[in-house]
Amino acid sequence: MVSRKIYVFVTLILPLFAFVLFISLFHSGVARKLPVALVDNDNSQLSHTVARMIAATPSVNFAYKVESLNEAEVLIQKWKCYAVVYIPEDFEKNTLRGEAPGVVLYYNNINLAASSSISKDVRTAVGTLSGQIKVATKMQKGAMLDQAKESSFPVTVDTHVLYNPYVSYNYFITTSMLPIMLQMFVLLMSIYAIGVELKEHTAGEWLEAAGGRAWVAVTGKLLPYTVIYTAVALFMNMLIFKYLQVPLKGGIAVLIIVTIMYVLAYQAVGILFISLRANMRESLSFGMAYSSLAFSLSGLAFPIMAMPIAGQIFAYLFPYTHFNRLFIDQAMKGMPLYYSATSLLALALFIAIPTLAIFRLKKAMQNEEMWGKH
Repeated sequence: MVSRKIYVFVTLILPLFAFVLFISLFHSGVARKLPVALVDNDNSQLSHTVARMIAATPSVNFAYKVESLNEAEVLIQKWKCYAVVYIPEDFEKNTLRGEAPGVVLYYNNINLAASSSISKDVRTAVGTLSGQIKVATKMQKGAMLDQAKESSFPVTVDTHVLYNPYVSYNYFITTSMLPIMLQMFVLLMSIYAIGVELKEHTAGEWLEAAGGRAWVAVTGKLLPYTVIYTAVALFMNMLIFKYLQVPLKGGIAVLIIVTIMYVLAYQAVGILFISLRANMRESLSFGMAYSSLAFSLSGLAFPIMAMPIAGQIFAYLFPYTHFNRLFIDQAMKGMPLYYSATSLLALALFIAIPTLAIFRLKKAMQNEEMWGKH
């Protein structure tokens, strides 16, 4: 009775709890008001204006105002702030002279997400102020407003954000990490469900109940998990598109089919691992290592096209890489299905993987000497 409760907890309750917990962590979508230190050695009206404009940006909160860069350095080292904005002496005087003094930003780039947000907002605020000063200076010399703007900004960048206009973490983190957690549960539970039969010396009875056909035994064993994890995956999609309001630009039917293929692909990989070793402990260890690498090599953390050839080849050895591309193209971009034909074919090939090793699993099920391996 206790083992059955543990089974239900690990199979169903734990994945759902992990999904809800993860979404609650990133529900805000965008990092807001990160702690930043301010060193204002000018203490002038213009330096105060700069500080106010930077503080008005979404990601910056001047949590500390210190007298020197040495004090600010200590705050960064202690992880009390992510960056330091330094305004040098005579900032206002040099600006009025037209010497273009710099507002210096020191930021901790170990935390890439926080530093990039702060850097972008500080550049925007300072750039806006710089443009205003240029326009005001030219107008004082007799130029009209439109002429002053055109001469101050002779070349501009017209940017258009296509698929994540709010620069929200939900579009990136949540839609990528929830499938990563799901594939870990699917893969490891598939290995465990088959490996426990070998470990507990019940593999012979299992195979006999299936009429001596390993395919029937494996299908009967994993089919309930297929149903459970498909339901969990659809619940995952509901959280993403309904609760988090990520736009669904593709067809629901395609999304459901791709999700089912994703679950089947990782079950197939689990069958392959346990078939090759017939050792539950080793297979679980290898499965954990394999599933842990999926996100790093999927092209989201680091572009696949920028990887060396060996890395690019290795990146495509994970069902997650192909699922993620399908998910983004079909659900978030709404692209025609034929653009994703290669990824669909790859998932289908993963589902067919057990045909390469099912004969080894049958051999292990028939050989008592291979039973009981932990």
